[in-house]
Amino acid sequence: MKKSWLFKLGASALALSLMAACGDTEEETPEEEQQQQEEQQQDEEQMEEEKNKDEMENDEDMNEEENQKEEENMEKEDENMQQGDKEGETNNTDEDMNE
Repeated sequence: MKKSWLFKLGASALALSLMAACGDTEEETPEEEQQQQEEQQQDEEQMEEEKNKDEMENDEDMNEEENQKEEENMEKEDENMQQGDKEGETNNTDEDMNE
C-alpha cells in the first residue's frame, strides 16, 4: 500500500513538472503577431526609402555630369563661334584691302 501511495504521488509530481516545462505550447497571441508584422513593414519601408535615396543620389550625380558636359560643349561652341567671328573679320579686312 505504501508503494502505490508513493507511486501516485511520484506520478503526479512528474506530471506537474512536465506541464510546467512544456505547458506554454500555444501560438503567439494576435497582438504579438501584429507587432511583428508592423515591425517588418517598417523595416521594408526603411529599406525602400534608402533604395530611393540611393537612386536619387545616382540620378543627381548623373545629372551633374551631364550638366558639366553640356556646359563644356557650350563653352567650346562659344569659342568656335568667337574664332569664326575673328576669322570673318580678318577675311573682311582682306577683302577691303583688295578693293
